[in-house]
Amino acid sequence: MNEQKNKNFPTIIAGLAIVIIVATIVILLGRSGPGLFNRDDDPVVATVNGIEILASDVVYAIRQVENRVAFEFFETLPPNDFDENTPFRGQTLGRVFREEAVRYAAMFALAEEYAYVNFGLQSTEESRRVDNDEIDDLLEHWGEELFNTMLEEEHITGRGHLERLFATWGVLDEMIELMLNSPEAFAPFEPYMESSDDGPSPEILFARAEALLERALAGEDFDLLIAQYGEDPGMRESPEGYTWAAGAMAPEFEEATRLLEIGGISPVVATSHGFHIVQRIEPNYDDIMRHWMVPEYDEEEILAAKHILIRLPIAVNQAEMKVAAIISGLHAMVDVADIVFLPALDDVPLDL
Repeated sequence: MNEQKNKNFPTIIAGLAIVIIVATIVILLGRSGPGLFNRDDDPVVATVNGIEILASDVVYAIRQVENRVAFEFFETLPPNDFDENTPFRGQTLGRVFREEAVRYAAMFALAEEYAYVNFGLQSTEESRRVDNDEIDDLLEHWGEELFNTMLEEEHITGRGHLERLFATWGVLDEMIELMLNSPEAFAPFEPYMESSDDGPSPEILFARAEALLERALAGEDFDLLIAQYGEDPGMRESPEGYTWAAGAMAPEFEEATRLLEIGGISPVVATSHGFHIVQRIEPNYDDIMRHWMVPEYDEEEILAAKHILIRLPIAVNQAEMKVAAIISGLHAMVDVADIVFLPALDDVPLDL
């Protein structure tokens, strides 16, 4: 559902594969964040097809997978058992977090390798210069203290780590754009395209949304309706709802939210994603700082909502359909990859 305006590929990964995830623009100069690594202490903790996965990669990835793992955990165990040593999936919760984070990092490593082997795409001296200029501009605009706070929230372990992330995102942005515009480049991912031939018509989906709206207005629990009928995976990852800066969501969704009082429920709203029933909620200002990277904002420009989404067939948006296929293909690469977890993985810090 989220339509974020940062580095595109991490945004897409997060929105389609796991939850709403935002490309992070944070930096720390001269010191490390609490419990994280110094720039000179970044051990290899795993390999994927021989490609090294560093501790900093896993620290960052834990931040990206934590909502999904926590959601699964709380479906099976009580909140007071949320401890690193709690048995979970036949292992411990801490081990599950670390291994899931390695798989997340492995997906980016394999994607970057695929981009180079198949298309010759890699970061260049010029692209790195542009990235560093952008980092310098952000540091000057926001100030070191705010950057440090964002570092701690987003698990970026230093400027070198941030530069690597920028370089990776740039390469993957190029690869995605190439695949979206070249049938030949996209061909290996064609088998992962979802078919919408048997999907219900927009008229039927709208009627389904109208029926759910009637139930919500009659007083049924909105969160329960989301859980039972909502088709936005981001709401499963962030059941507390979305908090965003104006301009970051689909315009129709945002306008519907703005017209509501806190707790109010909108009529059915149509966007390119499908049909939404929106409930406005109180913003979580910690969340806006962490996810949308807004250093200074007018509170009137911060919105928050939950919603029930009835999705249109994905083929309505061909670009989204192709991106979903690319993500599925990358997940498939991870599933068959040779991943080796090294002993140093157990030393990667968690903050549960």
